[in-house]
Amino acid sequence: MASKIIYRVVTALIALCAFPAAIFAPIVRVVGEVSITDSYVYEQLSLWDVYSLFFSKDSTFSGFAEGMNLTDGVKETMPALIASGCCLAAALILAVIIACFAAFSNKKLVNVFLSAGAVCAVIAMFLSFNGGFARPFTDGTISVSDLGLIEWGIINSLLDVFVAIKVLQITSAGFLLIIVFAGVLLWTLAFVLTELGEPKKDLQKGMKNKR
Repeated sequence: MASKIIYRVVTALIALCAFPAAIFAPIVRVVGEVSITDSYVYEQLSLWDVYSLFFSKDSTFSGFAEGMNLTDGVKETMPALIASGCCLAAALILAVIIACFAAFSNKKLVNVFLSAGAVCAVIAMFLSFNGGFARPFTDGTISVSDLGLIEWGIINSLLDVFVAIKVLQITSAGFLLIIVFAGVLLWTLAFVLTELGEPKKDLQKGMKNKR
């Protein structure tokens, strides 16, 4: 009985760790090359950083994203970005479902499949972002000026001369999410395999008693 309580509590806590990992851990890594100074600019942003910078009412860059004049090339990458966001949302929804099943149900196999599905969702997020969204920026297909950061065309085009995006990828938060859901998967499998062995022990005891 005590082991079941421990399983329920630990599984729910591990699953819910997905939320602080997704929100506060760095999720995007950007490295830009500044040719005029022959140096690199490095930045890591969490979802909370993105919200604080661009969407908070008191933010310096509030409304900045709405004023960007994106080119058709950038717009073509948006479905991949949206898909990666949907994969992240799906993984977090699965985290809540896993916690609920752990707390209120004895069906551990369900959590095995749910946690495996969450791992797949996070991997799909990596593939969508790094492959579909980020690759055109890092291979030169899309340049910095295509983001329409500055209204004046001449100055905007000069950005391509001085700044180039070299790295744009999912970082720590994605790996932490995989660790969280893999932890739930392995933790649950350990209990499932233990429970599968218990009836066999009881059967052996019954056979000994009959003898």
